[in-house]
Amino acid sequence: METNKKITKIVVNKEDEITDVVSAIVSTVNQRIVLTFAEDSDLLISPINLRVILETADEREKLLITQIIKNPTGVRNATLAGLYVTESPNLPTEDMWEDEEINRAKRLSQEKKPPSAPAQQAKEQNQDQNIQQKSDISDFQKRIDEAMRKSAKEQEQEQKENENDDFLIAVDKDIPITYEDENTNEIDDSKEISFSTMNHKTKGGQRKNPLSPKIKNFFASLKTRFSSNKIYPIVLISIVLVAILSAVVYYFTAPFVRVNIYIKGKEVSIEKVFEGNENIKEIDFQNLKIPIKKENIEKSSSTTISATGTAYKGDKAKGVVRLTFKNTEGCKDIDPIQIPAGTTITAKNEGKSYNTDSAITIECNQIAEVNITASEVGEEYNLPMGTFFVVQGFESEKVYGSSSKEITGGNKKEYRILTQGDVNSGVEGLKKSAYEEGEREMKDKSGGTWELIPESLTSEVISNSIETSKKVGEEADQVDLSLKIRTTATFYMKEGFDNGIAELLKKEAEEKNLFENENNLELTLGDDVTKEITVIQNDNNGVKVKLTAKASVKPKINKEEIISQLRKMSWKDGNQYLKSLSYSEKETEVEFNPKNFPERLKYFPKKQGGILIEVKETF
Repeated sequence: METNKKITKIVVNKEDEITDVVSAIVSTVNQRIVLTFAEDSDLLISPINLRVILETADEREKLLITQIIKNPTGVRNATLAGLYVTESPNLPTEDMWEDEEINRAKRLSQEKKPPSAPAQQAKEQNQDQNIQQKSDISDFQKRIDEAMRKSAKEQEQEQKENENDDFLIAVDKDIPITYEDENTNEIDDSKEISFSTMNHKTKGGQRKNPLSPKIKNFFASLKTRFSSNKIYPIVLISIVLVAILSAVVYYFTAPFVRVNIYIKGKEVSIEKVFEGNENIKEIDFQNLKIPIKKENIEKSSSTTISATGTAYKGDKAKGVVRLTFKNTEGCKDIDPIQIPAGTTITAKNEGKSYNTDSAITIECNQIAEVNITASEVGEEYNLPMGTFFVVQGFESEKVYGSSSKEITGGNKKEYRILTQGDVNSGVEGLKKSAYEEGEREMKDKSGGTWELIPESLTSEVISNSIETSKKVGEEADQVDLSLKIRTTATFYMKEGFDNGIAELLKKEAEEKNLFENENNLELTLGDDVTKEITVIQNDNNGVKVKLTAKASVKPKINKEEIISQLRKMSWKDGNQYLKSLSYSEKETEVEFNPKNFPERLKYFPKKQGGILIEVKETF
C-alpha cells in the first residue's frame, strides 16, 4: 500500500481475499481511495463482493475509485455493483473524484427511501436486524455476512435450475416417455429423458449418478411398459445392433501401434590419394583426380638501408730508405739487382708496408737510396729514423735497409661506405615482407572454391631487379634499395569435397556391409565427419593430394515406406518384417494398444496416424 498526498492506493493481488480489502479500507486515514486490480482476482467474478467493498467505503465516508486493467468481465461486474471504474493505469483526475462524490451522495439518498417491494424488503430487513442484534459483531463482519447470504441465494437458485433440467431419449426417433417425479409423486408427460447417455451433465458441470433413484424408477417403469407391448423386442434388437456397431467401430478406430526402431552408428574411414590436374574443372572421385591451378604475383618493393662499412681518407706517410745489396762471397761475376717502382718494403718490427716511388739499381755490396710511400693512410705509418726494412722478393740477409730520416706525413679520417653485406641484408628484409604480403594475397585468391597448398608458396627476387642509390664502396649513410619479387603458389579445388567425402564414406560402409543386412540400405552420415587434406607431392613431377576422412554412418530410416509396407501385412508378417529391421544390439519393439486387445484380433491399422514409428539412436 502506498500513499500519494491525500490519496491511498490499494493494489489487489491475485491471492488477496475480500477480508484483506475491507480491512485495508477500514484502516486507511485518507478520504480518497484508489482500488487497483492489476491482476486477475476472484473478487471480480461476482458483483456481490464488489458491492460489499463499496458499502464499506460509503459507511466510512470514503470516496472509492476502482482501477481494473484489461479485464472486461471485472469492469462489467464492478459497474453492476455501483463502483466508479476506470481502465486507465494513471491516477484519477480531480473531475473523477467530483463525479464519485456525486455518485456517493445519490447512493446515500437512495438508501433513505422506503422499499419498493414490501414483502421482500421486510424479509431482508428482518435478516439485517437479526445480524445487528449481535452487538459484538463489527461493521466489517456485517459486510461479510451479507455477501455470504446473497451468495447462498444464488447457489440455491442455481441448484433449483439444475434439478429442473430436461432429459431426452432417442432410439431411431424420439419417444415421449412419462415418469414419476420423486418429489411430487405425480405423472408429468411434458419431460423427456436421453437414453443414449447414462451420465447427464448439469449446468454446473457435475455429472449425475447413473444409478440415482430417479433413473432407477425410470428404467423400472420402462421395463414394465415394454414388457406389455410389442415395442420391447424392437428395443432389444436395437440395443444389440447398437452394441455390435459400437464393437465394430471400436475395432477399427481404437487400435494404435507404436514401433521403436533402434539404430547404432558405426565408424567408417577412408584414405585416398588424388592426382592434381590443371585441365579438369571438377573433382573426379572415380578416377581420383583433382583440379589444380598455379598463381604468381610480381610486386615491386623498396626500402632504405643504412651503410655499415667503414673506410678512411687522409694522407700517406712518406720517407727515404737506404737499401743495401750485400754478398759475403764476393762480388765477382755478381750482377747488380733491379728493384722496380712500387716494390713493397716492410718495416720488419712494426709490420707496416710501404711502396717504392721509383725503380733503383744496386750494385753488389753497395747502398742506394729510394723514396717510399705508405700503402695506407694514417698516423700509424709515421716511423722514426733508423727503422729496419726488408724488401719483398729478396732474402732479408742480402737485401735490406733502414730509414735515413723520419717517415712522416701520415694521417686519416674515418667515414661510412656501402658494403655488399648491407645490400644483401636489405634484400632479405624486403624478401621476407614481400613473402608475407604475397601469402596474404594468395590466400585471398582461395575463396570458397580453391585451397592454397602451403608447401607450394615460394618467393624469389627477380634477377637484375636490385637497384641502389649508391654503389658498393661509396661513401653513404642511408641508401635507397628497390627490387622486384615474384611469389608463386599452387591451389587445389576444394568445392565439392564435402559431398564427395560423404559418398566415399557411404560407399566404403556399403562395401564392408557394416550392418550385415540383406536389405538394400540407404545410409546417412552423422554430424561428426572429420577430414584432413594434405599435399604429399608438389614438384616438377606433379601434385598429389591425400584425403583422410572418418565419420559415423547409420541407416536412413524411411518411416513412410515402413508404414506403407505394414498396412499391407498381417500382424504376424508385419512383426517378422520389423524384426528384419535390426540395426543395433537392441531389437525393434512393437507395442499394440489397447493392451487388453485379443492377440488373434491384432492387426496393423490402415487409418491415418494408426502406426507411429520412432527411430532411437543407441550408444
